[in-house]
Amino acid sequence: MKTYIRTTAFKVLAVLLSALILGFAFGAVSNSGSSPITSAASVVFSPLQKLSARLAEAMKDFNAGFVSADYYRKQIDELKLEIEKYKEQLVEYEKQKRKLQSYEAMLGVKEEHKDFKLSAAEIISRDPSDSFFSFVIDKGSLHGIEVDMPVIYGKQLIGVIKEVTPSTALVKTILSPEINVGAYEIRTFEDGYTRGLVRDGKSGLMEMSGLTGFSAISKGGLVCTSGVGGLYPRDLIIGSVTEIYTDNITTAGAAVLEPGLDFTELTDVFVITDFSGRQTGK
Repeated sequence: MKTYIRTTAFKVLAVLLSALILGFAFGAVSNSGSSPITSAASVVFSPLQKLSARLAEAMKDFNAGFVSADYYRKQIDELKLEIEKYKEQLVEYEKQKRKLQSYEAMLGVKEEHKDFKLSAAEIISRDPSDSFFSFVIDKGSLHGIEVDMPVIYGKQLIGVIKEVTPSTALVKTILSPEINVGAYEIRTFEDGYTRGLVRDGKSGLMEMSGLTGFSAISKGGLVCTSGVGGLYPRDLIIGSVTEIYTDNITTAGAAVLEPGLDFTELTDVFVITDFSGRQTGK
């Protein structure tokens, strides 16, 4: 018996009994209409009830926090979708804007050269290993495209069709040493021919050869197609003169040209499928 009295269980029981006795006493002297047992239980368990209520309220706020987090996460996901949608619309807008600019430039060409028959084309791929910026367009033989047809953007000559499949075509630009174009300088009317120039391992320029050693062409002069040979129509812009020099051996004159456009930024071009005086290379 003495051993049991020393146990923790007995001590807890004694505390509970003491609390009940105090509860009976408090209930007896109070004016409440409740029974002594009810009053005692109320005294003993009231703190526990208050604690339980506080815990329930805290859990409610805790759950509300989770609901809010889910709500905001959903809102963020919806905003991300909206942003992606607007990005796609912006890309399409820029694409259509470039097409509109291309057609506006081409409208001026058609008004000046009513004999031109044009086919609009989009650049679909480029060869990163080609230093002369060749590219592939989305039009081929099924669309009337043939080898040696000129390719332009506005009044600027870009290049010429060199390979054709039913649905695509390869364009070599005028920056390639393979491409020779009959040309003349519009102020002096001196003529010659142009081809791509590689200088110090770098491309992006052209050379106009066939000039005399006493050429009157000066820096800033504009060089256009002469129409000689019938592969290119006359008066398409090739480039502007950046330098004049004379060959020390042949004493012939030559000019260095740069194109009026950055060919790497082109997205749309036009193929001249026919023009007055056209001759094929066949």
